[in-house]
Amino acid sequence: MSQSPFRQKTNTSRGVWKIKTHKDGVLLSYKPKYYSHPYEIELTDSRSSAEVLDWIAQIAAKPWATDRVLAGVVRAFDDVLLLQQNYCSMGQEQSPDDATIRKSIAETVVRADTPADGTPPR
Repeated sequence: MSQSPFRQKTNTSRGVWKIKTHKDGVLLSYKPKYYSHPYEIELTDSRSSAEVLDWIAQIAAKPWATDRVLAGVVRAFDDVLLLQQNYCSMGQEQSPDDATIRKSIAETVVRADTPADGTPPR
């Protein structure tokens, strides 16, 4: 098993969506009002633009998917997975490998946790 790029658990947000790291990857999580469980997406499992689009379409069909919720999930996918760079550059299907996905996620987690003055997180 390869070593996880995630040195510590991190929780950040993109709109109403929470980004939660764990030892094997990253979860995107949203808890709809009046629902007992959060809706979760394992971002490290998104291997193609079709899989990302499928998640977006699934969420769009949910009764709790307001414009804010849908915009938030699109922003979260883009912020964390770098969609244009890794999935559909120049309109061409890309299939990023595990290392590329994990690198994008690790860089995003570091960016999200780095204070505005650039000092590393503690």
